[in-house]
Amino acid sequence: MRSARQVGRIVHGGTHFRTGPLARGLFVEPAIVTDLPCDHWLNREEVFLPFLSVQPCDRLADALILGNSVNCGLAAGLYSEDPDGIELFKTKAQAGVLYVNRRSGATTGAWPGYQSFCGWKGSGVDGKGGLGPWTIPRYMREQSPTLMHAT
Repeated sequence: MRSARQVGRIVHGGTHFRTGPLARGLFVEPAIVTDLPCDHWLNREEVFLPFLSVQPCDRLADALILGNSVNCGLAAGLYSEDPDGIELFKTKAQAGVLYVNRRSGATTGAWPGYQSFCGWKGSGVDGKGGLGPWTIPRYMREQSPTLMHAT
């Protein structure tokens, strides 16, 4: 959060818990940050924190270019009533899990048993999702033996 404070502006949260039951770990209050440059490392690296960097864009196409420019692609979410915008998001967003108009957990938290959870690019291994139809085959080793009878 130090870098977010120095370069951007924290508009909510970001405090490291120093008292109470979470004081003994590296727990941080969810943070919303504005004014970070697009190329700042907090916008380009996959950080496992309750962290949201707000990057204003005039058009959805510009937002998709910005979002796709990172080396990670775990999840992406969109709120929209525009069918063309939703279709553009679904076809162009480079992430393993996509959410549209999901109220709870808009960009994280797959529903096990209903959707696989996978990441693309640096957020995954092979683009195949866990908890989905590719889970078990990922751990199997294929073998194709040929046995010829001696004559």
